[in-house]
Amino acid sequence: MIFMKGFRSILYILPFFMACCSCSLKSDSTIFNKTATLTIQQKLKAILQTPNLQSLGLNELQISWMQEFYSERFFNPIWCNDTTLNEEGRQMKNALSRSLWFGIPANRLKFEIKPDRIWLEEEVLNTAKLAIFLTDIRNGFLDFEQKKYTDKVFVSKKTLNEFLQSKRSETVDERLLSQGPRDSNYVNLSRQIYQYCEKYSVDTTTFSVLATRLDSVKSHFQATQALFSKGYLKTKSTDITDFTAALKLYQQHNGLKSDGVIGKYTVIALNESTYSKILRAALALDKLRREKSYPPKCIRINIPEYLLRFYVNDSLKSTHRMVVGNVENQTPELISKINKIIVYPYWNVPNSIARKEILPILKRSPNYLARNNMKIYRKTTRINPYRVNWRRIRKNTFPYTIRQDPGPTNSLGILKFEFFNNYNVYVHDTPSKHLFDSDIRAFSHGCMRCEFPIVLGKLILDYDSISGRRNPITSDSLDSMLLKVENRPFPLKDPIPIFIEYTSVCANRDGILFYLDIYKREEDFLKIMKE
Repeated sequence: MIFMKGFRSILYILPFFMACCSCSLKSDSTIFNKTATLTIQQKLKAILQTPNLQSLGLNELQISWMQEFYSERFFNPIWCNDTTLNEEGRQMKNALSRSLWFGIPANRLKFEIKPDRIWLEEEVLNTAKLAIFLTDIRNGFLDFEQKKYTDKVFVSKKTLNEFLQSKRSETVDERLLSQGPRDSNYVNLSRQIYQYCEKYSVDTTTFSVLATRLDSVKSHFQATQALFSKGYLKTKSTDITDFTAALKLYQQHNGLKSDGVIGKYTVIALNESTYSKILRAALALDKLRREKSYPPKCIRINIPEYLLRFYVNDSLKSTHRMVVGNVENQTPELISKINKIIVYPYWNVPNSIARKEILPILKRSPNYLARNNMKIYRKTTRINPYRVNWRRIRKNTFPYTIRQDPGPTNSLGILKFEFFNNYNVYVHDTPSKHLFDSDIRAFSHGCMRCEFPIVLGKLILDYDSISGRRNPITSDSLDSMLLKVENRPFPLKDPIPIFIEYTSVCANRDGILFYLDIYKREEDFLKIMKE
């Protein structure tokens, strides 16, 4: 009898022993269905054997983490019942399948696809994906210096347990949205991305829309197809009123002039898939996750947004439209300090501009310099441009320097904000005020032209003090100096940190804004996120 009882015990545990110790667990639900004596905890323990986790694509560290995590839970599942995913498991699987809505690229949560996957493997994958998601949404997923992904790291078991225990009345989506940084800019952008994805189709289709001036009929047809695919039109055949309204809204969302005209930049925006735009938004969120702390008083310029913002005590004091470098002469990203404001500056024409742009004009018309209040020098000696045989001067051996005198028509305008950098760029005024009316303002040779620079200069002076001592040059003094039309530099007592940055997706209270990646600086990161 004792022998028979022992034999029955062996028969009872044999199926479970074989499941746990085999080199590879069968990916066939019949192993559980036929072994009715196994509890769900025993089944999960079998699933968590190393060979099976390897087959799902987990690495050594992840496997160890997973086994320890469920061992501490006594192998009680989170997302499954005895036959299938439970309701929360289905919601979590659905949410993680839309990870891009939360700013996490889908390939960050990619594991091996097994055609014969059993339901308890979904338990493991839900947990693995959530563990990576929680790390990424807190700490970021990109190495911006190396231009590559960071390693996929599971969040601490303590943090995951805290997330699981914080179940409230919110949906799974709400709980996931709340996991990122608490910074208000981050929270706003992440919410706007989610709401945009919820409302509009995240289409992966790219288009070949033509500008209206090339073929108005074909352009209208292609634009209609694009707007329908992106969820801005309900049908492909619609009247001109609905089409124009949809196009204007799309232009607004892409930082373009809402004129209902299919122009050059509207074409670029329409031809990009929404999927690509949301990836750029995910990139913007990842930058915010790594964002440095800014000093209470600073100036920030975002190149794709063409905007300068001046902050004092973390409060926005003024916003100024900017003109930045064109594609051939791109404005660099940098950090420096504005240490000097120059009233009626001289313009020392960069050698590249003198050689490539001014020399060809001088060969035709030497009086160009006089018309533009410019003087030409060879070292420190001023040269008479009418005595130079310009046809013999070659641009690669241009021996002169050119300087433009101060005045309202000076290319730098009437104010220049100077800061040290290796690129010889600065912020300044411009006589070409009409350029600020353009939606895409990439026209300069790299410097940044500022709209209403006098307003900015006065604000800088109003807040320029150190240890309670204010700058003797007040905003009223600036008005007086401007009336004299004389070159005068003056230093700031408290130099202002300036951050020139590049982020193509932003958000305000009204919604998300997808600016054009005018310099294509984000494409390398998009390739990583699309692979």
